Amino acid sequence: MQAVDILKKLVSVDTTNPPGNEAELAAWIDETLKPLGFLTEQPECGKNRKSIIARLPMGEGPKLVFNGHLDVVPAGKGWTTPPFEPVIRDGKLYGRGSADMKGGVAAMMEAGIRIARNTQGLWGELCLNFVADEEIINLGTLSCKHGWEDGDYVVIGEPTNLQIAVAHKGTARFEITVEGRSCHSGMPWNGVNAVGKALKAVRAIEDMDRALETVSHPLLGRPSISVTMINGGEKDNIIPGTCRIAVDYRMIPGDTGDLAEERIREYLEKIKSSDDQFEYSLRRYINLEPGEIAMDHPFVKTAKAVFEKTAGEKTRVRDFPATCEQVLFTREGIPAIVIGPGSIEQAHIVDEFVELRQVEQAAKYYEMLARHVLRKDSGQNG
Repeated sequence: MQAVDILKKLVSVDTTNPPGNEAELAAWIDETLKPLGFLTEQPECGKNRKSIIARLPMGEGPKLVFNGHLDVVPAGKGWTTPPFEPVIRDGKLYGRGSADMKGGVAAMMEAGIRIARNTQGLWGELCLNFVADEEIINLGTLSCKHGWEDGDYVVIGEPTNLQIAVAHKGTARFEITVEGRSCHSGMPWNGVNAVGKALKAVRAIEDMDRALETVSHPLLGRPSISVTMINGGEKDNIIPGTCRIAVDYRMIPGDTGDLAEERIREYLEKIKSSDDQFEYSLRRYINLEPGEIAMDHPFVKTAKAVFEKTAGEKTRVRDFPATCEQVLFTREGIPAIVIGPGSIEQAHIVDEFVELRQVEQAAKYYEMLARHVLRKDSGQNG
């Protein structure tokens, strides 16, 4: 089975999150890998939601984990081809999730299949970990922790155009609820307009974002905070009593969700100190902190050297501009890099595609990286 055939199957199964429904795909991967000697299990994280851990043990030695996610974001409208019926045109495969990140999963599966068919000279363990729910709150990878927590190295197959990413921003998302007092709009003085008060919070968030311009990371740039949604009011002749604001805070290494919450609260408390009618509550509902591995880490150097030898071309060490699950591994002390086929610019858009040439190149690279890290006579393990 070639990577392109695997990718067709992966894209053809609708794993839109929510609700996810990754169980069907996890079962198919299980059926594909188990006959080749992989030891498999399918941890659950909800109804019809499963991930897969597929381990290929080859004796005592280092453990290399290939990680990818099976869920995709909603397809939305405007596609020129059905989003879950993969179409190949001009060397590209179109379909939801083709770049983000079923292309990477397909390449990792093919690499794993090649390794399983020829383990001569290898030791340790190759673990393929393909998970549910990466797009929302990471239930899949967290429920698979027992499968990867003893890993020595992790490769995440997010789309990087086959460049090695060593850092990503984190995200903390908040809901600010501003409370007012409803009344008839013909007598607005009898109420407190929650939308009007919420506008003060919006301006405070904008002020906070400008203040963050003074902070920067060498790869990731500056942190940012944005108002992304606002919802208030009941009817067009009622003074609104409640207004809700969604806020997205993108963190750089050194930031935490707690620190982000503290900063937001400081700005909101400034409003409250000058307006005794400003009442609010703040709730953090998503928190994934930033991840980073040193650019000169031995595993990064090894990954770069193997790529350049395999591809016959240079690659660069860079950032990953979106949020991903690298931090879940690095905070456990496991070095993790991000490298995969496709462009992150294709993620979450209509007519998403991945170049098949990159998928095939990724499969070869993943195989060669695994053979290097797990080679008995390598003299070093990454």
